[in-house]
Amino acid sequence: GAFLDPVVDKICVVTTCLALTIRYGTIIGIPTMFLISREIAISALREWAAQQNKRDLVAVNSTGKVKTTVQFCALFLLAGEKTLSIFSLGLFYLATVLTLYSGSLLFYNASSLFRQ
Repeated sequence: GAFLDPVVDKICVVTTCLALTIRYGTIIGIPTMFLISREIAISALREWAAQQNKRDLVAVNSTGKVKTTVQFCALFLLAGEKTLSIFSLGLFYLATVLTLYSGSLLFYNASSLFRQ
């Protein structure tokens, strides 16, 4: 449901990214650090916003849904390849850019929480 779906998504993304980092090294590992850091930061931000009764400031939006879709497509392709392709790597880097962008939007939307 509402709680388990995002948790399972995060577990799938993180474990797949870590496995791919072991397989391919830093070319996957560096973007993985950004992906994991963003997930931790946004989880903390959402928890803090909920404590302030401002959950709506950091609600899931269309940018986050696009990010998740691109992430899953990239990870599916990367996990299924015998050798790293430029297409799947490019899609993974696009997912990383979308990850940073969507995280920045959420922090911007919640900026009023930092001024209290």
